[in-house]
Amino acid sequence: MDMMLLSRTQRQGVVLKQLKGHSGSVRCVRFVAGSQTIVSGSNDKRIAIWEWEKSNSPIMFLEGHDDRVRSVAVSSAGDRLFSGSQDRTLRFWDLTARLQTEEFEQSRAIWAVAVSADYVKVAIGLENGALKVLDSWTGETLFEDNQAHTKAVYSVEFSPDGKHLVTGSCDRTIRLWNIDKWASIGSPAEKHTCEVTSLAFSRNGQQLLSGGGEGVVRLWDVVPAQSDCNPSDGPVLIQRLVFSTDRVMGLSFTCGETRFISGSLGGIVRVGTHRSMYSYVRLSIDRCTATYV
Repeated sequence: MDMMLLSRTQRQGVVLKQLKGHSGSVRCVRFVAGSQTIVSGSNDKRIAIWEWEKSNSPIMFLEGHDDRVRSVAVSSAGDRLFSGSQDRTLRFWDLTARLQTEEFEQSRAIWAVAVSADYVKVAIGLENGALKVLDSWTGETLFEDNQAHTKAVYSVEFSPDGKHLVTGSCDRTIRLWNIDKWASIGSPAEKHTCEVTSLAFSRNGQQLLSGGGEGVVRLWDVVPAQSDCNPSDGPVLIQRLVFSTDRVMGLSFTCGETRFISGSLGGIVRVGTHRSMYSYVRLSIDRCTATYV
């Protein structure tokens, strides 16, 4: 299947390149920091590495997974890759040598993977609703909650400031976690009416975007600014934006954090602010996962 790179003017989308190489749907995409490299995972069981300025085709594939690759995460240094698959394995990769270094089998399929900003911790969300955090070098389990959610954990993200972890699930809830105490904060947030498919922290870690299967993006305060709100109560909803009937497959804040970008199952990339959404371009593909760089 295809991937597209977009540039933007004020209200228009410009397709920079259409990348072809995967033989199955692309489930996840990540930019490698400080480079023109892109990493993608697919239903074809492979991870592709792209140098998008040089070629429309992958420079190589990383192979080893026995089922579709559902999620990938890249260290902030750009030298390590972590992948989770329906084959129930979490794999560590050396992106410099482009080789697999470790493999850890889990009890259920891995639906979501995230790495902390200091790339010391890797979090995974499992098909049975469990959350697990591992040491990114040894694979040692640092934290585990087998009842984090009642259904599959669809998305997981670390906050950039290293204080929080957030999970979104097919049970329609969002849970915020205190990393220092390895404990959930408050009750699960239950505003979404379908599965929570995507999450993104602002760069200061104080706000959170969530996207759902119902085509709604929600903006949350992670640390409530209102004096009558207790931070231990969990995230507080700021804004609800209905802009699509398509499942939201990817979210990210822009660098200035005044806008955010989203990708939907219907192949539409949109940019929004706290007050409005507008489409950039409709892509001729069956799903769109948004990653901003």
